[in-house]
Amino acid sequence: MRVWIGAVLLTVTVFCFAAEAWADEIAGKAMAKALCASCHAIAPDDPRPRPDAPPFVEIAQRYPPEALAETFAEGAMVGHEDMPEFEFSVEQIESLIAYFERLRAAE
Repeated sequence: MRVWIGAVLLTVTVFCFAAEAWADEIAGKAMAKALCASCHAIAPDDPRPRPDAPPFVEIAQRYPPEALAETFAEGAMVGHEDMPEFEFSVEQIESLIAYFERLRAAE
């Protein structure tokens, strides 16, 4: 009986973690579309509005997610010359990184 209860709890925990990660990816993609899609291709099949703004899939392959998280947290200016500087909350950074991790894993 204890083994069965442990297995159920483990399954529920894994499911909850996966659901949270999926929700973060969706939130990150939505935030990227709202803030970045005027210059960057957000999804792999999106058009590239500006030639000097790399597609997100390229950024995901070029930089480890931890490096992007640090950049987002510091509010560092990166990318093209007229890229705005954003201030993200911890939750927003986690969502963006989850989306970049999905893009990195898809390639």
